[in-house]
Amino acid sequence: MAIQQTKTYLLIFFSFIYSITSLYADYIDYADYARDPLMLIPKPQSIKIQNATHLFEDTINNNKITIQYVSSIPQALVNQKEAYHLTITPDSIFIKATADQGIYWAKQTLSQLITQFRNKHYLPCCEIIDWPAFHIRGFMHDVGRSYISPDELKKEIAILSTYKINTFHWHLTEDLGWRLESKIYPQLNDSANFGRLPGKYYTIDEAKDIAEFCKAYHVLLIPEIDMPGHSAAFRKAFGCDMQSPEGMDILKQLLKEICIEIFPDLPYLHIGTDEVEITNPEFVPEMVQHIRSMGKKVISWNPGYAYHPGEIDMIHMWSSRGKPLVNTPTIDSRYHYINHFDNFADLIALYNSNIGNREYEKDLPPPQGEWDYRKSKIMINDKEIQPPVWSNNHTILSSEIPLGNENFAMRPPIPATLKKGWNKILLKLPIGEFSTKEVRLQKWMFTFVFVTLDGKQEVEGLIYNPDKKIDKENEKQ
Repeated sequence: MAIQQTKTYLLIFFSFIYSITSLYADYIDYADYARDPLMLIPKPQSIKIQNATHLFEDTINNNKITIQYVSSIPQALVNQKEAYHLTITPDSIFIKATADQGIYWAKQTLSQLITQFRNKHYLPCCEIIDWPAFHIRGFMHDVGRSYISPDELKKEIAILSTYKINTFHWHLTEDLGWRLESKIYPQLNDSANFGRLPGKYYTIDEAKDIAEFCKAYHVLLIPEIDMPGHSAAFRKAFGCDMQSPEGMDILKQLLKEICIEIFPDLPYLHIGTDEVEITNPEFVPEMVQHIRSMGKKVISWNPGYAYHPGEIDMIHMWSSRGKPLVNTPTIDSRYHYINHFDNFADLIALYNSNIGNREYEKDLPPPQGEWDYRKSKIMINDKEIQPPVWSNNHTILSSEIPLGNENFAMRPPIPATLKKGWNKILLKLPIGEFSTKEVRLQKWMFTFVFVTLDGKQEVEGLIYNPDKKIDKENEKQ
């Protein structure tokens, strides 16, 4: 029986692997894709849903929210201070928690539960008991290598706190720039001592404001002053190495300004110690003792300085070589160290932490009309799919020209047409890791996904078969 040639219009996401495959397009039913009726991120530990709703007008009436502080949430196995018990009935909202942070997370859950229909707002009646598995759930910005405005940082902190991200690691210094204002050593902020984005730094008032903003959103701020490595900006400003006697005296004064004047209420300071030769064995122990004397706990990268138990308050593993330290709290970022624009990077990072470094290096964008410098191609049923118009178009290798995000999340998806039956897909792309004069590291992951017309869901009912070969005789099978 012949198959009717009905066309289904889809959208396609491209983000980079050599492959040839066949795809079968069956009837597409754009029904409700929801799998979780509450769609909460992260998913709570326990949810019980009732067949009822809580109705309100424009905002949740605080008079209907009853808050009770309790000694414990019995079901919470760990992190009692962040645990909460939320109950929503048709006429009340009841929150139980052991601390303000648990109350705040319960309210963030409420904000995710709200739906609107015809100027009315609804909450599903339910009972939620939740607590985090991990005490620190954070994100880092290395603004030493770049610069992100305070307003943008605040937006990200506010958005991520909605999803119960509770830590912002603020990497403030690097070879390329000392991004925190100093009143006692203003030469650190002189444009001549920056390797990128000269003069772009955070004033003391801006830094204090970010700290207060984090506090209001129940986000722990961890500033990092990288030492003794990644400190070319320091050497430019003072003409000496951090590990020298002169450098240590200067750094101690800077740390006093940072710990007492700028961030007096923060519990931690991150000191780096990674990717550097320790030439002065007294440097790290002396700096740790100095910071501890001002009431702070000290965090250090691992791999980094080789501590013994008790010599550091927390270690932060950043690569596959990282190892926990006995009886020492540990932040494990070994498989989530991401510093490029690939949206799917953390999927790869779960298995391999050594991911590329594209946006920080002297790389060129692809030429217009090409996917890359390797003549890669994408074809559907022998018809070539053209790349988008790239927003990056510079042709000069320079670390002063940032690579903008060209990923699918930053542009409309590319439309593609599939026919009823089998469709032939060809991806002709580079494999391996190799350098060219235009691109330092060829580490693209090319993701090929068919999605619905709104670009929000993958298309169901498609069958992928990389082994099937299509010719004219079996094309319609």
